[in-house]
Amino acid sequence: MDYLNKVIGRYRNIRSMKALEKVYNHQYALVGIGNHCMSNLLPVIQHLQIPLKYICCTSEKKAALITKKYRGVEGTNSLQQILDDEAVDGVFVAASPRAHYGIAKEVIKSGKALFIEKPPCRNNDELNSLIDSTRLYGGVSLVVGLQRRFAPATRILQKRLKKEHVLHYHYCYLTGLYPEGDAMTDLFIHPIDYVLFLFGKAEIVSANMVKASDGGNTLLLTLQHKSVLGMLELSTAYSWNDARETLNINTNKDVSSTDSERCKGSVNDALCIDGRFFGNRW
Repeated sequence: MDYLNKVIGRYRNIRSMKALEKVYNHQYALVGIGNHCMSNLLPVIQHLQIPLKYICCTSEKKAALITKKYRGVEGTNSLQQILDDEAVDGVFVAASPRAHYGIAKEVIKSGKALFIEKPPCRNNDELNSLIDSTRLYGGVSLVVGLQRRFAPATRILQKRLKKEHVLHYHYCYLTGLYPEGDAMTDLFIHPIDYVLFLFGKAEIVSANMVKASDGGNTLLLTLQHKSVLGMLELSTAYSWNDARETLNINTNKDVSSTDSERCKGSVNDALCIDGRFFGNRW
């Protein structure tokens, strides 16, 4: 018995030593320190204990405050300082959308990995330019923050849809007024990207915009995918107090429904699929 305990103790010691020897030496930088970044992206980075070396912003005053507020992080207003630092392996970008393309272009050119919030650019020409840059500078790792693609619930939904023949879907994305930005690229991009991710490329069958007198806009969109017809209501003419997002998918076997509103009051406004609860927000 003593011999067995010695063997077990030795094994545990070896396992503990191996765990301690695994040192993560990569470092990262964050560009942008607006409300969205501080409320969403930065808390995730901190929760995952991703080692940030820099936080970059346009204001020298903010940069100085960042250095004081976040221990071990250097505030800077120089993107070039980050790009020239070989210790930085990747860059998170959550700046003003109009600045994303220029920042992305420079980060790709530097050869560093890039995570960038949507939208990464403003038009097809800029998109093609970014694609060409990734090919030119060695195919660096680049991810756009369209989080629905990576939600655990999405994987479950995809597995289900592979076993069934999808006929059509109906997607409602309803919020209140959005005067502070472009609803199309800031909000509506999520449901549009999600249906393209689930069902593939699509042609626009019809698109109608309804404008309310208070500034709310509703886009009624019909998309034809390869073998799936979809209807979307994307609107800022409702209320943020009752904001909701529902996707109903009709197949040859059943109707699959995702509803981000029914689970409100649960942790992180989690997602439901046919009434089942998933503890990850999309």
